[in-house]
Amino acid sequence: MAARAQGAPIFYDEATTLACVRGEAPEKSCHGHFGAAMAYNRASREGWLRVVDCRWSPMDQAKRSYERDGSCVAEYTAP
Repeated sequence: MAARAQGAPIFYDEATTLACVRGEAPEKSCHGHFGAAMAYNRASREGWLRVVDCRWSPMDQAKRSYERDGSCVAEYTAP
């Protein structure tokens, strides 16, 4: 099912860092799980998503950024 309404919640996994999923880091630096972090980065920069919150397990904090696996909630904000 596709999100169509402005503000619709979107839940996703495979977040590496908050800077990547918010589009604040260069896309090419957002390596990780099957390109998911790069896709979230681009969607945020292009105005499709507004990240509301992300969480990582305490065990993820010690990992290198591209190995982290957080979950996020965002709002659909199609341009």
